[in-house]
Amino acid sequence: MKKTSIALTGTALVLGLALACSAGNDPPLTGTVTIDIDLDGIPLDAPEPGARLTVDTGGLGGDGEISFQWRRGNANIFPRANPGDPPNPSNGVYFVRDEDLGHAITVVVSRSGHSGAIVSAPTPDVIQGIPPHGVEVTPDLIDLAQGESFASFSARVTAQDGTDDGVRQAVVWSVESGQGAIDGDGRLTLDADAPIGSQVIVRATAIGTDLYGTAIANVTAPAVTPPPQPPPPQTPLSPDLLFSEGPPRTLDVTNQILFDEIAWYVNGGRVSGAAISGVRGGTLDLDLVLDPTGGPHTVRVDATIDGATLSRTIRVR
Repeated sequence: MKKTSIALTGTALVLGLALACSAGNDPPLTGTVTIDIDLDGIPLDAPEPGARLTVDTGGLGGDGEISFQWRRGNANIFPRANPGDPPNPSNGVYFVRDEDLGHAITVVVSRSGHSGAIVSAPTPDVIQGIPPHGVEVTPDLIDLAQGESFASFSARVTAQDGTDDGVRQAVVWSVESGQGAIDGDGRLTLDADAPIGSQVIVRATAIGTDLYGTAIANVTAPAVTPPPQPPPPQTPLSPDLLFSEGPPRTLDVTNQILFDEIAWYVNGGRVSGAAISGVRGGTLDLDLVLDPTGGPHTVRVDATIDGATLSRTIRVR
């Protein structure tokens, strides 16, 4: 279960206790102190061994040097600035230990020049946390072209029982091979010159641990996009309009293309009606349009396809 931060203050959760002191005429210490709980920078609801307790004195009144006394139940305990340091009774940071299991932790804060002290609220009882077990990266294998990006890998930090770790889910992403870069969201971008056929290893390390998981990106060649091709040249009409000797006399457009439109003109005038036949008007019956006593005659054909018009003109007797 995802844990959230908790702030423990002497006045919010339990009554802040002012310990009266009769020494001198120093004014009594006032205000509140807060205990923040985290594990490797991750906020916790309840402390567990290895967690860090930090005193926040921002709500403490007065001025002067501050002293701290940590307590496990009613027994004084001595903190260490770091887990391996010698005890320091006046340290404002306490690292929870195994012997704290089952106990609440409080801190007593005093200040020079003031009488009395402020006691924080107790933390929840120290619990035994489940240590993290591993990191799973998804997907674990991809193919990615030079210079391209993959968005994105995901990582899951698991506990020893195989479930999601209740504290740690944050990871640090890195690329081991140096042939690309990955951002904090798991988006991988390969170098444009990453060797084709090589493997780029992605690593996700759980923050605060040495646990990590990996994935592999196989480097492939970028897809080749063919350059745009010019449109094919328009097929012209056949070189000649065939003229058949003797009746019936016809002119034909002999190209195999089905033109969008074919228009015939005799002596400058457009021909229509029964004199035109064939596919889309591809044949002209000369006997129906030519005066046999006259001549020679000019015959023109205009063939249109895809918006372009091709023309041929011949003279017929």
